[in-house]
Amino acid sequence: MSIKRKILLRISLAMAIATLLIIAIVAFHIRYSTIEAAKQKATLVSEITRDALTAHMVNGIMDKRDLFLSNIAHLKGVQQLRIIRGENVIKQFGKTRENEGAQDQIDLDVLKSGKSIEVMSENFMEARLRTTIPYIANANIGSPNCLDCHQAKDGDVLGAVTMEFDLGDIKTTGIEIILKIIFVSIVSLGVVI
Repeated sequence: MSIKRKILLRISLAMAIATLLIIAIVAFHIRYSTIEAAKQKATLVSEITRDALTAHMVNGIMDKRDLFLSNIAHLKGVQQLRIIRGENVIKQFGKTRENEGAQDQIDLDVLKSGKSIEVMSENFMEARLRTTIPYIANANIGSPNCLDCHQAKDGDVLGAVTMEFDLGDIKTTGIEIILKIIFVSIVSLGVVI
């Protein structure tokens, strides 16, 4: 094999490896960015739901929350929406609906710890994000003060909002972008070689 051919082979191999590394880095970054953006949107929708329900409570129209919850539950991408009552609220107001109790360990963990939990589950065909955020009693004046209506202490977990989102569209878009990058990279590499 001539020196010219050896040099060409080595340069081609180096370019192919560099192309594969760039594709891998870009694919990882796109996946990470889309998942983080989806998590931020899911958290925002969950927090807006929680705050709107708080407004329903303050205005004394909590018995009319079904229309609001139905509208949120029918937003594109929302697969499930549940309101979970904590023990303090159940003791004080009772359990008003069948599906307002904790249904799994995630619900129980959020009620116990007062910390939000996000769970991402995916396979090749679909992706789902579940976010469960707590209602925490707040004694701050003007926030509103939860202790004006609830028999609880400042910092007690009164309940939680759990939502599940379908991220299939985001996953499909990410895969399409990655495939386009792979195609352009391979064509460019072939032209250069």
